[in-house]
Amino acid sequence: MIPGRILHHLSRSVLLSFVVVAPPNETNAQSLPSNVIHIVVPAGPGSPPDVINRVIATELAERDGWRVIIENRPGALETIAIGDILKRPADGRALYAMSVPTVAAPALFPTLGLRPETDFAPVVKISSGSNVLVVNPSVPAKSVSELISLLKSQPNKFNFSSGPFGTPAHLIGELFKLKTGVRVTHVPYPTASQRMVDLLGGTNQFDFLTSVIAVDLVATGKLRALAVPGPSGLRR
Repeated sequence: MIPGRILHHLSRSVLLSFVVVAPPNETNAQSLPSNVIHIVVPAGPGSPPDVINRVIATELAERDGWRVIIENRPGALETIAIGDILKRPADGRALYAMSVPTVAAPALFPTLGLRPETDFAPVVKISSGSNVLVVNPSVPAKSVSELISLLKSQPNKFNFSSGPFGTPAHLIGELFKLKTGVRVTHVPYPTASQRMVDLLGGTNQFDFLTSVIAVDLVATGKLRALAVPGPSGLRR
């Protein structure tokens, strides 16, 4: 069961913000030897967090002359990236592109002793977005209520896909199961490409995709959008 204290973070689930290991003080800020910034991104190349941070890197280079290096450290509910960034000097030159899984990690892996609220210092919020409940067009449901009725009428026949364990789509899907009482199978994917192939091909029937990915697929009829999850439930 997903701990309840992390569920309220999921209504705006593609949240990215820059944080540093510790706030740089005047002494170590003045002693920076170069104009190089490293941004550790806890996701793979081509993912929404990666794309967003590469846009920012380009802007920083063109506008302010910084040399920005993007370092992708995906995996293990962002704990690989967290471990990497915490080993670096707290000199302000290493930024971490924190997103929702980092917030969820301490609740899901309590033995690791992660403390994002004290291990990092916030710099700026750079992006936010919503997830969208989408279904493969082969699914006859045209609304959330119809989908719930369909899932209840055929327990364990349907699958919902997501990224790795503990990512927003997975947690929202588990909350959906708890709230509605439906019995469906969760199918996690380590990479977005195979996840999309199986969702579009009908191997998996529904997903809670980020809006960045969902919008074009819905507009072209490859998927059908039913609702947007929010604090008060699923908004149609």
